[in-house]
Amino acid sequence: MTRGAGGSHFALREKLKGFESIKAIQDKGLVYEYTTTLNVKKTAFAVSSIDEAKRFYNGTLGRPEVTFRSPYFLEIPLFGKRFVAVLIDG
Repeated sequence: MTRGAGGSHFALREKLKGFESIKAIQDKGLVYEYTTTLNVKKTAFAVSSIDEAKRFYNGTLGRPEVTFRSPYFLEIPLFGKRFVAVLIDG
């Protein structure tokens, strides 16, 4: 479900910039940790399928999704944090 580094990693950062108003962003390897302009802290990671991510987080783990604003992003509350699955095309 998750994708490796390289071109996908760069694409993840660029999609995040277009998705949210970001105040600060930090590269943490395979994920990005960022703070929105509303001071909400999130962690983003790349996925190859939003449908698979939904099935895993909503179905298998039983986690509700946050307001779904795009077919390319899925926000998941988990362990008191907000995680964002970002669809990165092959």
